[in-house]
Amino acid sequence: MPNSKELIAKYMEVFNAKNAEALGEFYNKNAVIQRTNGEPMFGWDEVFDYLKKDLQSAKARKADNIFEDGEWVILEWSETGGKRGCKIFKIVGEKILVQKNYQSI
Repeated sequence: MPNSKELIAKYMEVFNAKNAEALGEFYNKNAVIQRTNGEPMFGWDEVFDYLKKDLQSAKARKADNIFEDGEWVILEWSETGGKRGCKIFKIVGEKILVQKNYQSI
């Protein structure tokens, strides 16, 4: 069983492969994604729709830091154009239950 930090490292690999179906497998069926620039998404269907759209324009990201504290994981990431961001995850039962996104403009 991977720890939460290892799970998010694997998440980044799948994100960079732009595989929405595989990325969707990381999420709990009741997952919530909160963004700074939009309404939150509730439940797997809304999360999956968001992932499909997000991956269409997403650039490859590098995990600069991954911090773990119990069921919470913080991922600091960067793209090759200077864009940077942070995702905060709550992991329950090896699935992402809550994700909060913050990024530079």
